[in-house]
Amino acid sequence: QLTAKLEKRTEEALETLLPPDAPDPEIIFPEQEDETEAFTGMHVQKLTPQLARRYMHQNETGVIVMKVESDSPAAKGGIQRGYLIKEIDYKPIEDLKDYEKIIKELKENGEKFAFVYFKDLTQRGHYATLRINSEDR
Repeated sequence: QLTAKLEKRTEEALETLLPPDAPDPEIIFPEQEDETEAFTGMHVQKLTPQLARRYMHQNETGVIVMKVESDSPAAKGGIQRGYLIKEIDYKPIEDLKDYEKIIKELKENGEKFAFVYFKDLTQRGHYATLRINSEDR
């Protein structure tokens, strides 16, 4: 297993570290403004061209799951690293801004569940109902 800690994350460094045929490494990034805090146990970030190529989501929109906390609602819903979040509660997610807006609305409304549509690494679409924990609200 490869673990890399980057002082500065760049598209070129990511491309170099993640050739398409390499095993899935664990990458520890410094805090980035385009990454989100965990919601239902999943951490997502902007879908870059390199990540889209790496996880076979070219020509797609959405946000990519970079980490799923074990035993979290997201893990129990079948969401894994590399999956693409496309909708939450039937609202489309084009980018990180859409994702953050929808999550904010869920929190403000005190919702207890989120209905998530995502694509796995084979491009199959799935729906999952995720419990929103009190720490997510």
